[in-house]
Amino acid sequence: MPNLNRKSLPALLVIGLPMAILLIYLFIFASGRYETESKFYIRSAENGGSLPAGGMFAALLSAGSGGMSHDDANIIVEYIRSQDMLELLDERFSLREAFSSRELDVYSRLRANASNEEFLEFYRKQVEANIGPSSIVTLRFRAFDPELARDVHAFILKESEAFVNRISKNLANMQIDFIHQEVDRSEQRLRRTRNALLAFQNEAKSVDPEQETTVVFSNISALESQLSSLRAELTRLRSYLTDDAHQVFTLRAQIRGLEQQIQEEKGRLTGDQESLNQLIFEYQNYQIDNDFAMQAFTSAYASLEATRLEASQQLKNLVAIQRPALPMAPAYPRKGYILLSALLVLTLSYAIGRLVLSVINDHRP
Repeated sequence: MPNLNRKSLPALLVIGLPMAILLIYLFIFASGRYETESKFYIRSAENGGSLPAGGMFAALLSAGSGGMSHDDANIIVEYIRSQDMLELLDERFSLREAFSSRELDVYSRLRANASNEEFLEFYRKQVEANIGPSSIVTLRFRAFDPELARDVHAFILKESEAFVNRISKNLANMQIDFIHQEVDRSEQRLRRTRNALLAFQNEAKSVDPEQETTVVFSNISALESQLSSLRAELTRLRSYLTDDAHQVFTLRAQIRGLEQQIQEEKGRLTGDQESLNQLIFEYQNYQIDNDFAMQAFTSAYASLEATRLEASQQLKNLVAIQRPALPMAPAYPRKGYILLSALLVLTLSYAIGRLVLSVINDHRP
């Protein structure tokens, strides 16, 4: 019996003692950690705010087919694991104090004087975010108190949704502001061209030289028609009256008056810088500038409306498929898994050690 005890003593020291210490730690001293779980995806407004036909299953399919890109999922996961999120949680729930409480076992808790980097590393060990094949994020959070785990998890979802809304609105506002600046520049240019056209019209004392030219042509045509009639009448009178006759003299005076009037009207069309053809040239230049400015303003305003519509469709919101519930039992440490793993490792180590010692003993002279 003493020989048996001597043979079993190494096994007790290598396997039994560590297992006993591990059992005492796990069942007496180890602080339990409660885990909460949620699932969510990010949906854009262009895909609608309600569930599509087919219910939740169709919503999951649409999440993977265009409701949320993998980049969106990566961004929200990085934000959840960020220092900014940790600062919000610590401010709301005193997370550093909760993680470093002396009521927790030394191995599990955060050091009381831990640096910000150590605090962030410890927090990241408690939060786990995995992106599924359909870009659906599965979020898990662990804490030493069940209510704290649930409340912190819910706050993370709330802040993540606010972050998504804030980012998408900022991007939309940036697009709208850029187009709005283009609209303002186009409007200012249109006002300048209209003011220049108005100043030209006031200086030329003509609202529309082209229309005025049409009137002049009409007057010339009427005067030439009247002149042609008078010349025909003059020819008729000279057939039986002398040139000194009063009627012939009067008719010739009328003809000279009409010819002078026609020359004056024609002089309005061509000649100096105030002629109608020069006014038409300048007027058309102003009109072209004004029309181009009007087209640019109309195009910019249409782009603004289209950008507003597109921006509203690109707004995104976080849709929770599964919200965190109050955990009823600690999920960690996994006592059975730890004990079984430790037993296998210790047994394997003991067997290897015995084998090595046996080989050494066999080779001794």
